[in-house]
Amino acid sequence: SAARRRALVVEDNPGAFALYQRYLEGTDWELDAVPHPRLAADMAAAVKPDAIILDVIMPETDGWAILQALRLCPVTCTVPVIICSVVNDRELGLSLGASEYLTKPVSRNQFIQALERVAQSRSEAEED
Repeated sequence: SAARRRALVVEDNPGAFALYQRYLEGTDWELDAVPHPRLAADMAAAVKPDAIILDVIMPETDGWAILQALRLCPVTCTVPVIICSVVNDRELGLSLGASEYLTKPVSRNQFIQALERVAQSRSEAEED
């Protein structure tokens, strides 16, 4: 099988993380939970994941601020970010640098297809 791929999940709801893990059973993706949203940029810089799954509404900080921090850091600025949120503000998300925008509830198909799309476009960018 292909090399394992890793995605970081920045999400304060353990139920959502469990759901995403269930969605990815049997795929070559594995997920790491970011224990606290404020650690997202540091953890992404350390892990260098293939993608980041980001919620918008979280206590203490919001996904928009995290997305901007990820985009400003030279180590994480190229990591694709997939927003998964009940907030339906696709235009804002994409304008702030998200690669994909999924509105919850997210289906397994939507979730896997978004991951595959960002992984695909990233590997094409690296080949250029």
